[in-house]
Amino acid sequence: MTGRNTKTKRALLAALNSSNIPMSVSELVKKLHVNKTTIYRELASFIEEGSISEVDFSDGQKRYELTPDGHHHHAVCMDCKAVVELEIEPIIKKLEQNVIKQSGFMLRKHQIEFFGVCRDCA
Repeated sequence: MTGRNTKTKRALLAALNSSNIPMSVSELVKKLHVNKTTIYRELASFIEEGSISEVDFSDGQKRYELTPDGHHHHAVCMDCKAVVELEIEPIIKKLEQNVIKQSGFMLRKHQIEFFGVCRDCA
């Protein structure tokens, strides 16, 4: 953690660590009772140092999670908003190799999220 180890920084990391799904700024504000500007400032510093990652579920609301040890993907229920982490890395590696082979691109990052309806909502 760069900079001062403030109470807010510790609380933000603890909140993200205790959540099994990425959290939005509004969820963090409600949970921590800290103003939105402070949350955004602390998130920006954590993103810059690489300890927190931004997740986009294409609903106009960014979410944040502790940076995982390995890259991972999510399945999101479009009804109840449940989020499940997926273990599909071998498939993704093959897909990346295919993209490189076909396009000649040097890939730097990718984003793949799956959207559907969970068993409970089906």
